[in-house]
Amino acid sequence: MLRVAPAGVFTTMVNPDDWVGFNGDCYWKPPDIGYKVKDGSIGLSPVRDPENFPELLKALGMEEYLENPLFQRPPREIMGAAAASTDAGQMARPIWEKTFEKWNANDLINLLNRFGSNSGVVNTYKTLFEHPQTQALEMLKEYHDPKLGKLRFVRSPWTLDGVPA
Repeated sequence: MLRVAPAGVFTTMVNPDDWVGFNGDCYWKPPDIGYKVKDGSIGLSPVRDPENFPELLKALGMEEYLENPLFQRPPREIMGAAAASTDAGQMARPIWEKTFEKWNANDLINLLNRFGSNSGVVNTYKTLFEHPQTQALEMLKEYHDPKLGKLRFVRSPWTLDGVPA
């Protein structure tokens, strides 16, 4: 399957002096830590079909926001990483997190994704390194340096025939 970079990444590579946005100005922004939930953080993605949004709010127990002007905006303006740099997204974030504090990450992600979101868990280094897929891909390697001793590092997740990682 061919994967295409987001438009912002492409635009930044073509003319970085003419574009600023989530993918182009990350060198001075703190890393996205996701939205807090009961047992960690999730990467929140907006629902793709705005018609699903009211039903999502109901499923989350957020009926009081159905008529709230902030939640009348398109989901992409108040949910997720792209919304984080907007005023509306910053106003919505504490509301989302107040609701999400009652949810375990996996249960919340399953609910969000049923409504057309593409949300996922934000891993810590510990959870990432312990993840079964990381283990299966043998992404953690150790190397002994004569001066520094034992070093642990993450190798690339892909391999090429006949080419050492």
